Amino acid sequence: MNLRDSAYEYYNQYGWVCIPLRVDPSSGIAKIPITPEWQRTPADWSVIESLEWEKAEGIGIVLGPVSDNLA
Repeated sequence: MNLRDSAYEYYNQYGWVCIPLRVDPSSGIAKIPITPEWQRTPADWSVIESLEWEKAEGIGIVLGPVSDNLA
């Protein structure tokens, strides 16, 4: 399963909005959003699916109301 498929599972099962992440060179951990304006990613799979998942090295979850108030 690739990261986009995993993001779909989180979206489909829990309603979580996921975004692709890239590695932070200073820590070596995937924690930097690839998508500009990532805070405005809607809870809409057609938008989420179109993000740059082919470049992703990790998955981030957008917290708050867009992800059913996950905090």
